[in-house]
Amino acid sequence: MSEGIFIAVPYTRPHYGNFVASLLLTKMPEHVEFQQLPGYPIDDARNMLEEMFEKGKAEFLLYVDNDCTFHPDAILRLMSHNVPVICGGMYAKMIPPRPTIGKYLGKNKDGKDWYDWQYYTEELLVYLEKHGIQSIDQNAQCFEEPELFEVDGCGMHFTLIRRDVFEAINKPYFLHMGKTGSGEDFYFSKKVKEAGFPIYTDLSVHTGHLAGEEYDFGLRELLICLHIAKSGVVSDKLPWEVG
Repeated sequence: MSEGIFIAVPYTRPHYGNFVASLLLTKMPEHVEFQQLPGYPIDDARNMLEEMFEKGKAEFLLYVDNDCTFHPDAILRLMSHNVPVICGGMYAKMIPPRPTIGKYLGKNKDGKDWYDWQYYTEELLVYLEKHGIQSIDQNAQCFEEPELFEVDGCGMHFTLIRRDVFEAINKPYFLHMGKTGSGEDFYFSKKVKEAGFPIYTDLSVHTGHLAGEEYDFGLRELLICLHIAKSGVVSDKLPWEVG
């Protein structure tokens, strides 16, 4: 009988200290399997980690990148929904931070898969306004009220996948940009949707995206940028140069 979680960490750089702290502080289910895999192209690494997951007992596989920070409650919160695929809020390292969660729009003029990122942002802002959240001190968050929102694609930065999803779709699960016209994570997302599974994000769960040990990017910076857009006052809290 399947149980618990398999935590999979592909990486090509040394682990950031804040990522390790997130792992050490997080609350876990009773059954936990953990595997990290260094030095491989990201699509190959994700496929190899999934093969290790197949041989274990865990019900869920969590892909988490080693430049991610997350709240101690985040893993159990995602698991509690028991849905096929679910992610926390994830954001690219840019100003303003762009969510890596979107709605599929079809092919662009270059024939590559195209996603609308604003789709997620608009729903997130409704959630934040409903719960009176205007600013946060750190990006790794679990707000009190969980809320599922269905999306078409997401990054694998902090994404939980139930075992039956892999059993229902064909390999390879991940192929990298250049081979397919999309990133390996959105290639996987498209296969999941075509197989009839929904993909969700929990609007209450948010992660940080580390740019070295000194700074990460996420909802905090997005809210600061929105405040600047409304007020016209430039903030000194933003890292204008991204390393």
